[in-house]
Amino acid sequence: MIKSRYFKVTGFSYFVMSLINVKNTLLIEVKLTKKN
Repeated sequence: MIKSRYFKVTGFSYFVMSLINVKNTLLIEVKLTKKN
């Protein structure tokens, strides 16, 4: 029970982190394309 809850929390935080990474990558790409 405790273990599954722990995995749910880590999975969710990992998911959020990956979403933030994707957002940052998109923002960087947009900035680069605007410069060119």
